[in-house]
Amino acid sequence: RSTHNAAIDHLRLAVNKHDDLDSAPAGALAVLPDTSVEARELIMQAAARLSERELQIVVYHLVDGMTQGEIAEVLGLSRKTVVRDWQKIDEKLTALRREFT
Repeated sequence: RSTHNAAIDHLRLAVNKHDDLDSAPAGALAVLPDTSVEARELIMQAAARLSERELQIVVYHLVDGMTQGEIAEVLGLSRKTVVRDWQKIDEKLTALRREFT
């Protein structure tokens, strides 16, 4: 639970900066709504749809700027697993973005 809350806090900070999300793929977080209320709702929906590991990967990549290899090392996973997880994350966030547009 604490990891989940920390990840949400990191995402909120990134939303306020907007700079940290520029490198994101076509996922929902790459195109944020204009209002903070909509952004908050989008973040909460994204956090609810992602597993704890997926949420960690999002935070490490989009907020902390870590590479897939660095994320794999920190989480004790193979790089290939992180790549596969990122593809799943992108699919989930793309679907979420479609719901918000």
